[in-house]
Amino acid sequence: SKESIDKDRFRIRKGIAGRKQRKRTVVTSAAVQRVKNILTSGPNGSIRKTAAILTRRGHKIGPTSVYKCAKFAGIAKKRPLRKLRLNQQQLQRRVSYCRRNLRRNWNQTLFVDECSIQLNSRPNPQNEGYWVEKNQDAPSVPRDKHPTKISVFGGVSLAGRTKLVLIDGNLNGEKYSNILSNTLPAATQTMFKKRYWTLVQDGVPLHWTQLVLRTLDQNHVRYFQKKSYPPNSPELNPIENIWAILKQKIRKKNPSNKQELIDITQKEWSNIPQSTINATINSLSSRMREIIRLNGEQIDC
Repeated sequence: SKESIDKDRFRIRKGIAGRKQRKRTVVTSAAVQRVKNILTSGPNGSIRKTAAILTRRGHKIGPTSVYKCAKFAGIAKKRPLRKLRLNQQQLQRRVSYCRRNLRRNWNQTLFVDECSIQLNSRPNPQNEGYWVEKNQDAPSVPRDKHPTKISVFGGVSLAGRTKLVLIDGNLNGEKYSNILSNTLPAATQTMFKKRYWTLVQDGVPLHWTQLVLRTLDQNHVRYFQKKSYPPNSPELNPIENIWAILKQKIRKKNPSNKQELIDITQKEWSNIPQSTINATINSLSSRMREIIRLNGEQIDC
């Protein structure tokens, strides 16, 4: 009825009027500067710790106000990039490599590498997680003490990809040479149409045994010399990004045993769009510019 509706409206108005109004936070330039100085003074700075520090110094401020000040200051908390410690010689080699190949045409280049893929691999903490109630814990991710793994070999280029080769047991120079013998002729025929092309591989010792080098020469393959390719430079080999994409796809399929892991890995390798591979390879020039700008330091890619 109209009378009950009026009573409900009165109760709502009375409740709103009786509610204690919160005082609005006024963000001043001085407060913004104080917050910025503390948060940017070193690693592991937090909103709550900053509020506690400022309060102890006589500037009464809460975590919400600290967050607003940080937002006004244009700063945000980011995860640090985990980088390998490189010596001066390694930094110089990275810069020299990038300068030599900055304007290189990668059309006739095959990037190869091996990869280990684990069953029930741990989710990437930066990209994956669970939204739960505040008083609940996130579901645990089971981890085997001795997890099931497979090792694979593959190669990518702007003209396509090699077949994915399953590596049986530990890889050595002889096995690697056999893999190249079975893979390179098909790459020459299908991807590069019998024209000259270049192989790029990292400096792992088994890649550079005399047997492997003879195999490359017998197949008339040009390759980057070991001394020319800089060590500890995964961001300069685009296949590292393709491995990361492949592992993410496999995690989503959630294989339950080794055979499923093998089947899904083979299928997902074939399903990676060629446009994704091309974009990764074509990004090499921008990566190299960034490495040169940073005097050889590692970059996040």
